[in-house]
Amino acid sequence: IDSKTGTTCNDQLNATWAPAITLSKVLVEMRALLERPNYDVPVEGDNLEGKNEEKARLWTAEFAQPSNL
Repeated sequence: IDSKTGTTCNDQLNATWAPAITLSKVLVEMRALLERPNYDVPVEGDNLEGKNEEKARLWTAEFAQPSNL
């Protein structure tokens, strides 16, 4: 998921979008994306495998410390 635009690497939510797709279907697709990230098609180049742990540490330090909550 692009952190600036919200764009996903999920074809159902991007290229094949149609007004008939329900909110329920969108939520199912988003859950599947969170459970099984698609590392083969990264939306942001800096989200490539190997950088995820580094980014997670930085975001934890910045956003998930008791002093920041």
